Amino acid sequence: MTHIAIVHPTHLVAAELRETLDRRRELWQKLDLLSTLEQEIGTLTETRGEAAVVAAIDESSFDGVDVAFFFGPASTYRSLLTELPATTTAIVMSESTDETHGLPVVAGLNVEQVGESSTLSSPHPAVIALAYLLTPLAPFNPRRLSITVHQPASLFGNEGLDELLEQTRRMLSFQSSKEEGVLPQGLAFNIFEAPGGCAGIVDPLKSTLTASAFESQASRSAKELDITCQVLQTSVFHGFGLSLHLELETDPGFDPLCAALDADPHLDLDTHPHRLGPKESVAKEVILVGSPKPAGQGRYTLWAAFDNLTVGGAMNAVSLLEALAPGLEGH
Repeated sequence: MTHIAIVHPTHLVAAELRETLDRRRELWQKLDLLSTLEQEIGTLTETRGEAAVVAAIDESSFDGVDVAFFFGPASTYRSLLTELPATTTAIVMSESTDETHGLPVVAGLNVEQVGESSTLSSPHPAVIALAYLLTPLAPFNPRRLSITVHQPASLFGNEGLDELLEQTRRMLSFQSSKEEGVLPQGLAFNIFEAPGGCAGIVDPLKSTLTASAFESQASRSAKELDITCQVLQTSVFHGFGLSLHLELETDPGFDPLCAALDADPHLDLDTHPHRLGPKESVAKEVILVGSPKPAGQGRYTLWAAFDNLTVGGAMNAVSLLEALAPGLEGH
């Protein structure tokens, strides 16, 4: 019997994961909803169509738990990771841009490594999307990559969405803004450089791709790929946008490049000249990719959008659980 626990289950990605697990009931038999947060403890929700209550974590909460998913800021669960039973695998759903936790794993790339560590990390949503975007380009030997990540308010959970809505309402009614909360003050109709830098994106990206098909397909490993990155906090409510400038050592030409992107099951290439953005990506289980634009010999710009709850979150979490399942049989 596979026993799962979800820590901080009302988190936006956790809620998406619970819905996905309800559709994949063959993967588990028991699910506990746990929290360290006073405002979440006692919350009434449901699992398998039945009422469920979020319980406070105590010393016996993880007894018998095979896989525990952790959501939210690392400060709310960091100490728990060192106290888990030896038989419990932790999957940290990391949305931090300045911290990494455990072995970063992306389904379809290095998921076979799940047995190498008792603490796994489903990386920052942008890491997952970039890994998928770069993998089909490996035969063309990417040499340089410049990325601008446009991250939404939903990365800050329901509190961030509520705060952005309030900022928007106040701006439209010409009221002064309230004190800064989880979002930068004055984010509504605005854009800022996100705090924390890009270490949480670039470092896990290199680690993930080095262990993936990228290294075996390309003459250059991910460590030799020159990556520059900027993360922008936008006033978009939900969904990521990625702007990429690629320099390829082997220029395939426009049509072969489009064919490589279009053949990847994680990507949906749209060469038609209509608008493509975070709004169109909501609830999609693939990354939406616009037509690459030539920018010189071997250089291309690329625009992509994806849902951080599905592609960047719950889908990867379920794939890690699937990969762990053979080792859990008979529990």
